[in-house]
Amino acid sequence: MWIESHPGMENHPKLLHLCQLTGWDKDTAVGKLHRFWWWCTSYAEDGDLRKYGVSSINSQFGLPLDSDCLFLARFIDRRPYLRVHDWWDYFGRYLKLKYRNNSKKLMQIESVATARQKTRLSHAKDTLKSRRSEHTGPDVPDVKQTGKDVTDVPQTSKDFASRFEETAKARQDELEYQKILTHHGKAK
Repeated sequence: MWIESHPGMENHPKLLHLCQLTGWDKDTAVGKLHRFWWWCTSYAEDGDLRKYGVSSINSQFGLPLDSDCLFLARFIDRRPYLRVHDWWDYFGRYLKLKYRNNSKKLMQIESVATARQKTRLSHAKDTLKSRRSEHTGPDVPDVKQTGKDVTDVPQTSKDFASRFEETAKARQDELEYQKILTHHGKAK
């Protein structure tokens, strides 16, 4: 089992904040985080920590059971539920490869892991609709005028770039998987 790790973490503001909150040095914080993420690969591979609870997670870090340090430094989220922050973004590629032949399991993990993104998207659509209803004028698209809901198309170049990156990442995952299969003599 592996986890994605980046050298930039050493001086990342979130890590430095965690060090300030806990009194740990950077080496201790990096080591404890990696041990925690390794644990997650076996016991919470979807990043969902609800079945373990805050006190259990804090215990693994050697923190007081009621500590908020991991939340304040944004390594763990409370909303939409107790979970590892951005777990799907970093561990999702591995899970897609691991469960590529078990789509039911992958869909189950992905639906749990992406709940916050879906919540954000829903909130963004609601915000856009309310703003659109508050304004009038030619620069605010209207569903009746365009014939389609503007929330279904990219609103900015950033939205378009994000969708393009998702497609490119999926293609890259497929190519990496094919390389693995070729290496092991199991290519299609």
